[in-house]
Amino acid sequence: MAKTRVVAVACVVTAGCFGGGMFTAMDLRAGAQQIYSQDNTCPIDRTVVRARPDIAPHTLVAQTAQPPSDVAADPGRLQMWQTQQAQQQGALDSAYQSFEATGCGNDTMYVCTHPSRADVATQNGRIVSNPSYTMRSGDTVMSAVACVAAQNLPASAGMGDIAARLNAPDVLALPATSPLPAIPPALRGYKVVFTGQTVGADSALESAAQSNAACNASATTLASALGWTPVFDASAPRDLIVQSDCTASADFTTATNGMLYVLLPVAAQGMTLATPDGHVIDTIPPPAKTMRCPTTDQGQCGEALTEYVRAYVVGAVAGSQKLAAFAAQHPAQP
Repeated sequence: MAKTRVVAVACVVTAGCFGGGMFTAMDLRAGAQQIYSQDNTCPIDRTVVRARPDIAPHTLVAQTAQPPSDVAADPGRLQMWQTQQAQQQGALDSAYQSFEATGCGNDTMYVCTHPSRADVATQNGRIVSNPSYTMRSGDTVMSAVACVAAQNLPASAGMGDIAARLNAPDVLALPATSPLPAIPPALRGYKVVFTGQTVGADSALESAAQSNAACNASATTLASALGWTPVFDASAPRDLIVQSDCTASADFTTATNGMLYVLLPVAAQGMTLATPDGHVIDTIPPPAKTMRCPTTDQGQCGEALTEYVRAYVVGAVAGSQKLAAFAAQHPAQP
């Protein structure tokens, strides 16, 4: 299951929030765009926000509750409990709308609504407002937007328009096997620090520690394929710094024609090779983010994906002329 990062939403409530003026509601999508821009220090013209009516708001923010054991054991009480849960979910879905925001290398799901007067007045929660006018509908301030970052993410979240991705001309036919390219001897032997952020997670139950462990294991495997030694001690000497996203999960989907596809998160970026002082040597673009599997078996497709991505990165490093030029001047130290 793909999962975007959970992001707090910036609170921007100005002193003129309750001023008079035009009675026009603030657009929820525009409010989400402002909030995302502020949260990610991303210029507004580089952010894209689209409504996701296909995702019920309660599935993004409400934790899946389980009835107490004594309630579950009583059919009458269980039915009442289920009715209450459905009512709460329905109320949330009526008040909020789901949005997906992308830009500057990140991807966030929000549920947004027009906040109450009390929320705006007390700056409770994360809110953006237009100080030039105020429109109220009962206790709701229509000239403000409040958004909550998603806590739960469905498989489609962070994957963009899946139908468009599957029909795009740049879908990669994933090979069944991907042999590792040879590494020039001059590029081997480097001590390398791997840095970056985790994009996606295997499940809502996966902890940050588990994600970090998986990413470190992936970095170690990649380093071995490159003939490098990974460095995890910040005080230890290093020859290179590699900054890249660690894609902790991929989304598998079956098209109507029966073909199995693998989708990498749209927020996943490429890899940057830099000197120990941060000077960028070269940048490697990410692999294709939409791939057609060579088999309909998800397990086999996952193995083919892992092998392909590793071979892709190794091949890109081996073929980097900028890294080769760097290595000629800065050979690996014993």
